[in-house]
Amino acid sequence: MKIIRIVDGYAYPSMVGPNVFINVLSTELAKRGHQCIVYSTITGNEALVTGEINGYLVKNYKASFRLWTFPVSIKLIIDVLRERPDVIHVHGYRSFHSEFAAWLSILKKVPYVLSPHGSLLSYTYIAPTRLNKVLHILYDALTLKCALRKAACIAVTSNREAEEALQIGIPQDKIRVMPHAEKLAGIAVPLTSSQPAHRILAVGRVDPRQNWDTLIKAFALVLKQVPDAELTIVGLSSFSHTSIGFKTDYQRKLLELCHELNVRDRVIFTGPLYGEELKKAYASSGIFVFLFISPYGNYGRTPIEAAAYGKPVISTPVGIVPDLVGNDEGGFLVDPYDTSGITQAIVALLSNATLYRAKQKAILKRVKKFLNVKRMVDGYEKLYEEVIKL
Repeated sequence: MKIIRIVDGYAYPSMVGPNVFINVLSTELAKRGHQCIVYSTITGNEALVTGEINGYLVKNYKASFRLWTFPVSIKLIIDVLRERPDVIHVHGYRSFHSEFAAWLSILKKVPYVLSPHGSLLSYTYIAPTRLNKVLHILYDALTLKCALRKAACIAVTSNREAEEALQIGIPQDKIRVMPHAEKLAGIAVPLTSSQPAHRILAVGRVDPRQNWDTLIKAFALVLKQVPDAELTIVGLSSFSHTSIGFKTDYQRKLLELCHELNVRDRVIFTGPLYGEELKKAYASSGIFVFLFISPYGNYGRTPIEAAAYGKPVISTPVGIVPDLVGNDEGGFLVDPYDTSGITQAIVALLSNATLYRAKQKAILKRVKKFLNVKRMVDGYEKLYEEVIKL
């Protein structure tokens, strides 16, 4: 089977988000004898990585020009038109690539699968201006959602994203929930702890949508009941994107809040951590907290990483987290602004070893689904075979 993927910004090996999934899936499909080619348009100063990677081929192109926020490469278009794939897999909606794939599918009579990766209704939550939201709505109206309508299947990562697919008008029979599986190298599934470490860990970009001001307020209340508790916040202090605006002064405001609440010596901002340092942060923590304030938390790799280390998760019900935690089996689902409820959940886990062990066992059992690469690859292999026969 020859599978072509089209995606924006496939920068190997500095991969995050969907690119991690693309690498794992392409690598495993190549091991099974399938021919996989990733076509990508690079913007900015990323290296143009081109060639074979883990048995699959990567072809990166510099953008010739931009349409709105969409980079377009004429050479990519020409090269893809020369291909004779069995199936096309596009990553992301409302992009030049998704529209190109729709027309390519019509022209070559080749089926294509579309993975939105959170792009269906994300603009309703994270668009920085009202005009930006209007432009997204206008885009759908002008294109008649062609990329969605012509896709043989919409592969979403969570039940939450499946709900968004239904809201945007995709028929139920075209939606397939297919969680990404992670290869988290170096993680040995731990034995359950007899007593939780009184360390609370949060990992992500330091921006308002992570809602860390609420976490710090809750932590100040936790200290009154668990005096030796510590809070570690891991992440970049600034981030920029063409359609998403983050406040770069958010960390300064968090530091001021820590001083105001007299908890500065118990809250640690590490900045970004990678590799072994990040693994140590997960391993040494007791619980993991993820208080994203928007329904747009498409997947949630960090809660999965924390769960793989056997850490109960306290989170808002975003992205894959409800599927991961279950009915409060592997942690607690909380309201993003319920400071009292967040405090109670943290204290309950840090002060009750029996409850902690039960949550830990449950999260380890549930996370195996999201670490099962074979399950994911089997599912996509079967999906590709199905759409080819349509």
